[in-house]
Amino acid sequence: YVAKQVPTDGYTILIHIGTDLALLPLISKELRFDPLKELVPVIGLVEARYVLGSSSQLPWKTFNELVAHAKANPGKLNYGSNAPNNRLPMVAIIQDFGLDVVFVPYSGGAPYIQALAAGQVQMGLISEVTALGLGDRFRILAVSGDRPVATLPGIPTFASLGYSQLRSNSYLLNVPLGTPKAAIDRLYGTASRTLQQPEVKARFAKLQMDIIDETPEVVAKRLAELGRYFADIAKRAGIQPE
Repeated sequence: YVAKQVPTDGYTILIHIGTDLALLPLISKELRFDPLKELVPVIGLVEARYVLGSSSQLPWKTFNELVAHAKANPGKLNYGSNAPNNRLPMVAIIQDFGLDVVFVPYSGGAPYIQALAAGQVQMGLISEVTALGLGDRFRILAVSGDRPVATLPGIPTFASLGYSQLRSNSYLLNVPLGTPKAAIDRLYGTASRTLQQPEVKARFAKLQMDIIDETPEVVAKRLAELGRYFADIAKRAGIQPE
């Protein structure tokens, strides 16, 4: 709707997750527009970290122990997912470590999270705030981002494990292609100033989100990189648009 049906005057804005925009061409066969070209970035607002983990009932306590257990038991472990943005990064990790792990799809987030916490699937990716809400039922083994997280002491980042491209989910503002640069600049300036307000910082901190305040140029470059990265993973895994 925003890409095709609204005036290019800067008064209709899309807020969306960058990873989802990059994934759309790879998962939607009937997609009739190019989200990376026809939805122009205004600003990268915040990032919500996601974590890889397992039920605390399971025997491993670290990421490396999980990998060792999976290698010792080929074909016996499962990983779950309810959306491409938490499946494709898992596919990359599984492929690169040479693991034989079975994929179990879920149609919704709640059944997937319940199965993960109960150990019905042995590994998966969820948001940090969801993981913390599970309390002692869930063991966090790795976290997205390129620096240690104060709320997760001792938990390795994906970057430290060799996956610097597995970034946190970023929330973006986008406008339709053709929106005047003056409108984009004004929207960016207003959003950027708002992100620096103490009450806004406090609200996002409670949601376990990091303010990134990325310019349109930085966001566009990162989305293009994400598109290429996920396209390579999808090709290696034989994942086709549906």
